Amino acid sequence: MMRLVLIILFIPFIVYSQNRYINLRDYPDQKKIAELKNKNKPASCKLLVYQPSSDEGKASSILVIQSKNDTYYWVIKDDSIKTGGKLTSSKIFSYKDYSKTGATEQEDELKFVPPLMSGEETENVIYEDDQRKFYFEYGKNVTGYSPDVRLQKYRKEWLELIRSELQLKIILK
Repeated sequence: MMRLVLIILFIPFIVYSQNRYINLRDYPDQKKIAELKNKNKPASCKLLVYQPSSDEGKASSILVIQSKNDTYYWVIKDDSIKTGGKLTSSKIFSYKDYSKTGATEQEDELKFVPPLMSGEETENVIYEDDQRKFYFEYGKNVTGYSPDVRLQKYRKEWLELIRSELQLKIILK
């Protein structure tokens, strides 16, 4: 009986500790993103920041906010809004394994988080909703942590969906 009580008490701790995300502090366009977020974020929504690789050059960040019925985006370059609009779908936020994409404490071999920078051939995603906030880097030059290969497939899948939904060739014209 005592064993059962101990197991029941420790299962939530074990499950919770496996998904602890690395805290993100500094990232490009943070001021402008915070300003847009405060101005446009409804009480309950989902928020995503996509930062293309530095070799893209036309945008340093794309902020996407989904409220109940609508999904809006803003293209940002060097803390200035370049353009914005409404997305026709919100598939970005329907990826079922999104919670498996965040950089976890198990991947944090540095034990500190350097400022997030998009590198050559490396993209960043920051996600936030009412329950969680996390980020991940994907590409050849991940600098904030050592990626777990088991999580990379989820990151790649979601990033492909994000790129497709943002229709980067159109948005970044």
